[in-house]
Amino acid sequence: MKQLTCLADWTLACLGTGMLLLLVYLVATHGMATRYVVLAGVALGLFAARWLPPIVKLNLVLVVVSTVVALYVGEIALSLVASARADFAATQWLTFPSDDTLESTQERLAANAKEKPTFDRRNKMQVIQDFERQGIAAYPAVFPHATLRPVSLDTKHLQALSVKGIETLPLGGISNVHTVFCNESGEYVTYQSDEHGFHNPPGIWNLPQFDILAIGDSFTHGACVPSSENYVGVIREQLSGTVTLGMDSNGPITMLASLKEYGPQRRPKVVLWFYYEGNDLQDMEHEQLSPLLMQYVNRPFSQGLFDRQPELDRILREYVSVARQTRGERAGWEDMLKLHHLQKAVAAWYAGQTREDAERVRLTYWSHEVSPESMKLFRDILTEADSMVHGWGGQLYFVYLPQWERYAKPEFANKNRESVLRLINDLKLPFIDLHPAFSQHPDPVGLFPFRQSNHYNTAGHRLVGEQVLRVVRGTPLPLRTQ
Repeated sequence: MKQLTCLADWTLACLGTGMLLLLVYLVATHGMATRYVVLAGVALGLFAARWLPPIVKLNLVLVVVSTVVALYVGEIALSLVASARADFAATQWLTFPSDDTLESTQERLAANAKEKPTFDRRNKMQVIQDFERQGIAAYPAVFPHATLRPVSLDTKHLQALSVKGIETLPLGGISNVHTVFCNESGEYVTYQSDEHGFHNPPGIWNLPQFDILAIGDSFTHGACVPSSENYVGVIREQLSGTVTLGMDSNGPITMLASLKEYGPQRRPKVVLWFYYEGNDLQDMEHEQLSPLLMQYVNRPFSQGLFDRQPELDRILREYVSVARQTRGERAGWEDMLKLHHLQKAVAAWYAGQTREDAERVRLTYWSHEVSPESMKLFRDILTEADSMVHGWGGQLYFVYLPQWERYAKPEFANKNRESVLRLINDLKLPFIDLHPAFSQHPDPVGLFPFRQSNHYNTAGHRLVGEQVLRVVRGTPLPLRTQ
């Protein structure tokens, strides 16, 4: 009993001393704060507990030690989860498709694998590494927005890569390489990039003129179906001179930039502007934060990217090399001592926000009605694009791509549809609205992989491609519904 009492005294003394040392460190580092008085009180209480009756003292030590151990085991577990999330956020564009969180990726993978046991659950990096083990040099599909970063923590301005001190934003990926894109239906989409890093058959830029030039975001990039089965591929079956400049995450300003950099080189007869209602206008609000991108609006600006591909390949290869080694920020030992992650978890629990609440907030954000200023900017962008295409004798078509939510969760469908329809009508642009074709389909939600909020599956892509071909070739579409 005497030895146990001595051990209890020693434990209380160590804990009290540890509290005092932590207090001294925090005050010296951050200055005195009222909340630090709690540490002093706890330390004094631990020292005073040494004069309690032996049996009470032993029980107190058992309770304190077990509580401390449990708290820090929980903190360590939560910190490991936070580290995984930080890694996911740091290289999110290198992970699976485009999920918002690590948890949503894991949940979707588990659900898809249950429905399709052969579902490939590797992330992009694992696929790339497997190709490398086979002696095949593979790269991820590097898209423009992945290379845009905040200038600093105290400004919202976005900055691109630097070449000899000059800001440069590549609008395609790495040219002539085996490219790993995405996976939503169970098999990864990979392709050999063209001479400018886009998702086209190699050699297509040798054509003297293009029949059709498609610009857009990940849908027009070909996510996430085999190359010949995306809607650009479907159009190319009938019109071989069909080329896409679509890249993942492109918004209207980046789309205009791509048109200005690569369109005049081939002066296509038809330019298809694929507008995805789910996020294009919200992406535009983000793009406005890039001074470089904004130079493409209402002025004859160009980075001269068409003739700089070797240079662009070099900086993109360097960017990918660095990104592959990037890890997210970890909490320091001070945060661990202060139970930083445990405090956040308790605060989140106390706030009472469920995963369903968080998903509702996310869906509400992506469906929100943009400001009149944003709609004016969108008008300026389309006017500039239309003027440029008409300048070389071509025709700009506006193609409206509907989102999954419009059929599965109508309450979260994008709120800007009517404003966009009025704008296109005012600008008198030839208009291809895919919403009627989707809504009249026997199972619109079935046009998306696993009936989830993803890109279109092969049936959805073929529907888009065939409808666009009907218009381009002069066959009228069904009447547009609102």
